[in-house]
Amino acid sequence: MNLAQRMINSLNVLFFIVLSGLAINFNVSAEPVHKAVDGVIDLRGQINEHRLVSLEGEWDFFYNQLLSPQEIEQHISSKKHIDVPKSWDLSTFDPDVDFARGYGTYHLKILMDDFDQPIAIYIPVINSAYRLFVDQDLRVEVGEVGTSEASTSPHYAPQPLILFPENPEVNLTIQVSNYGYNWGGLAKSLRIGKLLVLSYEIKKQVMNKIFISGFLFAIMIYNLALFSLRRSNPVPLIFALFCLCLGIREYVVENYLILNYFPTLGIRSLLTADHLSFFIAVVFGMHFNYLIFKQHFNFFFVKTTYFCSLVASAGLIIFGLNISHITLLFMQIYALFSVAYVFYILILAYRAKQKGTRIMALGSVILGFCIINDILYAMEIIQSKYLASFGTAVYVLSQSYLTAINLNKGFMRSKLLSKKLEKQNIELKNLTQQQEDKIIERTNELALANKHLEQLAHNDALTEILNRHGMLPIIEQEQARFERNQVGYSIALLDLDHFKCINDKFGHIAGDKVLKAIVDIVKNIIRDQDQFSRWGGDEFVLLLPDTDIDGAKKLAEKIRRSVEQISMSIEYQQISLSVTIGVAEIRANEQFSEVLKRADKATFKGKEQGSNQVVCDRFSN
Repeated sequence: MNLAQRMINSLNVLFFIVLSGLAINFNVSAEPVHKAVDGVIDLRGQINEHRLVSLEGEWDFFYNQLLSPQEIEQHISSKKHIDVPKSWDLSTFDPDVDFARGYGTYHLKILMDDFDQPIAIYIPVINSAYRLFVDQDLRVEVGEVGTSEASTSPHYAPQPLILFPENPEVNLTIQVSNYGYNWGGLAKSLRIGKLLVLSYEIKKQVMNKIFISGFLFAIMIYNLALFSLRRSNPVPLIFALFCLCLGIREYVVENYLILNYFPTLGIRSLLTADHLSFFIAVVFGMHFNYLIFKQHFNFFFVKTTYFCSLVASAGLIIFGLNISHITLLFMQIYALFSVAYVFYILILAYRAKQKGTRIMALGSVILGFCIINDILYAMEIIQSKYLASFGTAVYVLSQSYLTAINLNKGFMRSKLLSKKLEKQNIELKNLTQQQEDKIIERTNELALANKHLEQLAHNDALTEILNRHGMLPIIEQEQARFERNQVGYSIALLDLDHFKCINDKFGHIAGDKVLKAIVDIVKNIIRDQDQFSRWGGDEFVLLLPDTDIDGAKKLAEKIRRSVEQISMSIEYQQISLSVTIGVAEIRANEQFSEVLKRADKATFKGKEQGSNQVVCDRFSN
C-alpha cells in the first residue's frame, strides 16, 4: 500500500471521528424540556443518571430591585414574569429605560425528589454581574452587583455549583446587574442534574474544546509550513488565518477553561475577542473560497467583505461593547449572505465540472449549516450549541481528503510512466551505434530545417521582425489573457508618411533602406515584452501588453520624435522621415480586430490632420 493510499485511509478515520463528534454535539435536543410556570418548575421524577434538565420557562422577576431570599416574600406583590433563557428587555417594565442596562432579581422554586447524593447546577455566562443564592445561602458571586454603572463590575465565570439539598424544594435567587453589555440577564439556560452527570458533561465539553482547537491550530501550522515553501500561492496562508480565528473563538466562546490560564481576564476583553474573531473569520472564509473558485467568484464580494469587517471591527474597538449589538447583528446578516453566495458559487463550479467540487461541496455545506446554527444561536432564535469549529474541521478534512486522492492518482500515473520509460530505454539500448548516429544526424538536419522554415514563415524577410502570420499567435495569447484575467493591452499602428513618393522617386531599394531604418529605431525604443511586426507594406503593428492608453501614447510619441530627428542620404539627397501613429486600448468584450480598426481610424485621422503625429482613440465607438 503506497503512502497516498494510507493517507486516504487515515483521513477516512478522521472524517468519521469528526462527524461523530458533530453528532454528539447535536444531541442537545435529546433532553426533554420542562417549563417553569409562574416561577415554579416541577422536576419530580425527571432528574436521573442519564441527563441534565434545563431550568427554562417563566421565572419570577423583580425589576429594579436587588432582593435577598428573605426579602422575596415581602415583595411578592411587585413580581413580574420573565422568560428564561432570554436576554432581558427592561423596556417592557419601564418604557423610559434602556432595554439592556439595569438590574433586577430572578427567582425560581424547584420541586424535586429526595436525593441521597449531591445535585449540581451548571451556571453559564450571566450578563454581566450576579449573586446566586440557594435557599437562604449566598453560594456564587461573580463580579460586583450594583445599581449603577459606577457600582457594577462585570465578570465572566461559567461554573458548576454543587448542592446538598436537605428538602425536595429548592429556591434559586439570582441578583443581576448589567451596564456594560447590550445583552443582560439569563440569556443561557441553567441546567440541573446529578453531580456525576454534570461532571461527564463538563469533561465531554472540555475534550471537545481541546480536540477542535488543537485540530484547528495544527491545520494552521501545517498550512503556514506549506505557505513558507511556496509563497507565491496565498491559499495556505489565508486558510491558516481562517483556522486561527476559529481556534481563538473556540477558547473564548462559552469556555471557562481559559480562566484557568487568565483568571483576571474580564468579560469585556473576552467578548471583544469573540466578536473580532468572528468578524475576521468571515473575511478569510470569503477570501479562501474566492481563491479556490476564482473563475466563478466576483472579487467585488471579497472587497465588500473586507470593508464590512473593517467597519464592524473599527466600530467595536472605538465604541466598545456599547454598539456591539449593532456590529454583531450586521456581521451576522452579512455572514448569512456570504454563505448563500458561496453555495451559489459551488453550484456554478459543479455545473462547470470543476475537479473536486463534490467533496468540497460536502465540507462547505456542513460548515455553512454550522455557521447558520451559530448565528441563530447567538441571536437567541434557537437553543443549541456553537458548532462552527466542528464544521471547520469537516471542511478542512474534505480539503485534505481531496489532496490525498489527487496525490494517489499522481503517484499511480508516475509509476505507469516510469515503467513505460524503462521499457523504451531497453529498446533504445538494443539499437546499433550506427542507427543512433543516423537518427541524431537526421534529427539535427530536420531541426535546422524546421527552424529555418519557421523563421521564414513567421518573420519578415526584409526587416527580420515578425510578419502578420508570426504576430497572430501572440495576439491570440494576449487576447486570451485579457479575457481570462482582465489584463489589458494597447496597440499602436505605425504608417510611414509619404512612403509611396520615396519609392516612386528613388526606387524600391531606397524604400527598403527606409523601412530597415524605421525598424531599427523602434526596436531600440520598445520594451522586452512589447511585440513589433510588419503588418503589410509600410504599416507596422506594435502590441503593448499590460499598457493603458496613456502609456501607449507616451511610447508612440517617443518613437515619432526619434523618427523625425533622423535624416537619410539617398542618391546624394538628404530626406527627412516621419510616421503617423494611431493608438487604441482594448475595451471590455472587445476583440483584437476591433482594437486594430480603431487604431487604423486614428491613423487615418492623423493623416488627414497633416501626418507626423500620434492620435489616440479614446472615446470613439
